[in-house]
Amino acid sequence: MTTNVEQLWEFRDEPCKVCGGRNFRVLGARGGDAHREGAGTKTRIVKCRTCGLIFPNPMPYPAGEDTRYANVTDYFEDVMAVEGEAQRRHGDVLAHEAERRLGRRGRFLDVGCGRGEVVRAAGERGWQAEGCDVSAEFVRYAREVNRVNAHAATLEQMRYPDDSFDAVTLVEVIEHLYEPAETVRELSRVVRAGGLVYLSTPNEESVYQSLGNLYYKARGRDWVVNLCPTWNLYHVQGFSPRSLRYLLEHNGFEVEEMVVYPGTFAVPQGVGLWGQVERVGARAIEQLANALGRSPYMYAWARKRG
Repeated sequence: MTTNVEQLWEFRDEPCKVCGGRNFRVLGARGGDAHREGAGTKTRIVKCRTCGLIFPNPMPYPAGEDTRYANVTDYFEDVMAVEGEAQRRHGDVLAHEAERRLGRRGRFLDVGCGRGEVVRAAGERGWQAEGCDVSAEFVRYAREVNRVNAHAATLEQMRYPDDSFDAVTLVEVIEHLYEPAETVRELSRVVRAGGLVYLSTPNEESVYQSLGNLYYKARGRDWVVNLCPTWNLYHVQGFSPRSLRYLLEHNGFEVEEMVVYPGTFAVPQGVGLWGQVERVGARAIEQLANALGRSPYMYAWARKRG
């Protein structure tokens, strides 16, 4: 999906947004002429030596008007390819699991709630559920179609009172945030002692990324396949089990479960014999990743201390 207005970028030299460190190694370049389809703007991708976070350095921020999600309907349907009913079923699973872990229901918040399917499912299971999302269009749909309590705001903008929620979910959200540690600290404030947080995100140290980076080096290029900081889906933080655990455990939570699970990456369709070789190789890498437990997706359940 593309928007009608080209996004302009402002690049800022910043520390790691998980641990605050500046000790990193350069992995390579991503975007622009360092992308097989020329997507986005070329950025340098690094890995923090302290916590393992993978991120752009310098970090690209929208300059002027932020057009990243100008057409959120296309963003949701065409790029994410998520159906509402599938999201509702996933929300039902999350609400059920949170109840099992807590031994009860209570107040439930979905951060980055999109069109409200997870909130709806939690409400149908008896939770007092609500959501928030930066997209006013998504929130309008959540209210009018799914009939849920949703707010067009970030978690930080909501300024919930301390100890407001028993369970909070962030489904494929944390990789989009410029300040992930600040958000998790806010979660620690609004979640009650003993309450739960669920986060899911891509695993940027999967076999797919590792071998993909080696593949480009073997072809004499400094390209990497980590992140998409300047084009859809706008992933600006790259987590692994190590860095996600660091983020949670240094900001008030204890990780109860960390799961890496299988999934399929959308590989660009190359042309000719070389494109066929790449596609076959990508599928073989996917099978290897699943066999080794280094698949491309992961989630964590964590409990607030105290």
